[in-house]
Amino acid sequence: MSTKASSSKTATPEAAPHRYRQVADELIAGIISAKYPVDTFLPTEKILCEHYGISRYTAREALNLVEMAGLIERRQGSGSIVVSRTPPVRYNHNIQNIEDLLQYGNASRLRPLFSREIGLAPEPAHFLRTTAGAPAILLCGVRHQRHDNRPFSFTRIYIAGKTAAVRKALLDPEQSVLTMLKLINLKNVHHIEQVFSAVELDDEAAEALGCEARAAAFRTDRVYFDEKGGVILYAASWHPGNLFSYSTVLQRD
Repeated sequence: MSTKASSSKTATPEAAPHRYRQVADELIAGIISAKYPVDTFLPTEKILCEHYGISRYTAREALNLVEMAGLIERRQGSGSIVVSRTPPVRYNHNIQNIEDLLQYGNASRLRPLFSREIGLAPEPAHFLRTTAGAPAILLCGVRHQRHDNRPFSFTRIYIAGKTAAVRKALLDPEQSVLTMLKLINLKNVHHIEQVFSAVELDDEAAEALGCEARAAAFRTDRVYFDEKGGVILYAASWHPGNLFSYSTVLQRD
């Protein structure tokens, strides 16, 4: 993945990364707070462009995110009408590139349940390119949308081979998630390997999500690598099958 050279010029609002997500977050917050009540219309694309200093495309993408959150209906010739103040638990994960994946936290939050030192079982050891029984930190949590505490996924994150200071921070409930996010920021991650599968929720995942055990689920396994090919961490997530969708865009070279 190529990196553009930095510039000394001041960035315009349009140049800010994921500007459409920022606008969508403000609109969602406005709907939840009743600034935009149910059965009223959101500002038009033109008004959003003028207010935020963004392009028509950025405004449209922001409204798409609000629509995917289940809060508005977009009616041709009329605008975007608010249909609910409470987003459904269902979540659409739209991914175009590595940066989108690493910005997952902009639209959702990981709430830690616990972290502890473990000896790796064979499966996570395989993903981490190490041997079963090797020491690691296991961080478990549930993910929810930014403005909603209802969980839509359960995640186990395995981290091995870090310094004593990093291990200590990962075991601290107040620092664990932030420390993990620092490990996988854009400057550290070179590439990500992903595996998707249809599975059943195990007992721990089902309890964390408030679902029945053995319910159908969508599982993602992701291994994050640095530029030297070393494994940064491995994350396995379970999403109840009826609460999650995953979309990508495929383009020709």
